[in-house]
Amino acid sequence: MKQNIFVVSYNYALSKRIAAKLAESFSMRVFDQRELFDFDNTPNTLPGVYSIYGREYVLKQFKGILKEELEFSDSVFVSDISFADNCFDLFYKIKLNNFVVFLFKDIDAELVELGKIKYKSLAEKDFYKCDKSLLESRERLIKTDCADIGVDITGLSDDEIASKVVDMMQKFYEN
Repeated sequence: MKQNIFVVSYNYALSKRIAAKLAESFSMRVFDQRELFDFDNTPNTLPGVYSIYGREYVLKQFKGILKEELEFSDSVFVSDISFADNCFDLFYKIKLNNFVVFLFKDIDAELVELGKIKYKSLAEKDFYKCDKSLLESRERLIKTDCADIGVDITGLSDDEIASKVVDMMQKFYEN
């Protein structure tokens, strides 16, 4: 069995809540990957660094932190699929050492929810911009190449999602 669980979804706040529930269920620690990134320059937020230094700098920093993250054990990580299409090697390496759980809904429902997000700045909005084709390519990459299980969370509460994830993980390891 892999030592870590990696929770990915379009809804970052939901991913964090589910990761906390899973960590409690399995007596594990939770690491919010956004908080693990240590940028050399301020501001220390992804959108802030992106607006000043650009996407390539942020991608390079993501790849640099990967080794450190993989040294953690018995942990639940929370991540965002924003870079799935640009960082395939990063997601592939994550899959090698983590049980990857992808939480999803119908793509059109995801787009509606993403459209409701309020951003702190134009740089942050630009950083997280998304359209249907981009969502489809990211979802295809995660579901096909990275996720150990994909969980349709449509209409489920946080407790129901966590329970479904635990059940699916058990079935995965029974096979």
